[in-house]
Amino acid sequence: MKKVVGVTGATGTIGKVLIGILEKRGWEVKKLEGDINDKRSVEKLVSGSNWIIHLAIYQNNYDDKYDKFYQVNVKGTENLLEKVAENKVNVLLVSSVMVYKDCGQVERNENWDLNTEETGNFYVRSKIEQLNLLKNFKNLEWMVVIPTIVENKNDIRGGVMSALGDKNRMINVVEINDLCEGIIRCMEKGKMGERYILGGQNLNVESLRSFPFRIPNWVLLVIRNLVIINKYRKLLDNIIYGINYNMNFSSAKAKREIGYNPRWRL
Repeated sequence: MKKVVGVTGATGTIGKVLIGILEKRGWEVKKLEGDINDKRSVEKLVSGSNWIIHLAIYQNNYDDKYDKFYQVNVKGTENLLEKVAENKVNVLLVSSVMVYKDCGQVERNENWDLNTEETGNFYVRSKIEQLNLLKNFKNLEWMVVIPTIVENKNDIRGGVMSALGDKNRMINVVEINDLCEGIIRCMEKGKMGERYILGGQNLNVESLRSFPFRIPNWVLLVIRNLVIINKYRKLLDNIIYGINYNMNFSSAKAKREIGYNPRWRL
């Protein structure tokens, strides 16, 4: 049987790497041409495909309006799922661990509670709404991949975010090639109707810091309250939210069920 996969978000960071690996594995790859909300473009992508991998997202930390997040991440996904259900094609939705509540210092898995509180982070809000869309389609064959923080192995150590906030904050980092291998393994071996966290190593941010000093939360809060331009206030709101969020996750289910084997370690 010919292996044909349609990919949304094909020009994004994950999409480029994933498509390269898929093609090496003998998959014929179709890319979404046009807008995710355009029914003809989506129909062309879905028709003749065995799988759809949905990567396309809108993420803009400066945007202080929810409209575009909703139109792309929620309504666009709904449009895609309608066509997928009509054509009886399997869909793999790529979500984010940010849909879950803060883990604290405890390692959590796919059964951890979704974040139902209003965070003010529009990306998080739209990804939770996106995930909840799956309940609306009775005959849909779906699977969800939940990546942690995705990085290229050459860029993992350091960065501004590792120098902000509490040094004991936990994060989980997955190397992009490990993630893409995991996505393909999900299509090959995963169970429909299941979520799979694809992560890597749990670390505290202090182990990644390359800056000579740490910037505490209160400094960012003071700066945020002095800023009068909305888009910069929104950026700071999103940064403050991110540096107070612990992501301490286990990929044991993916390792057990699909043979997921993340190779990168600090």
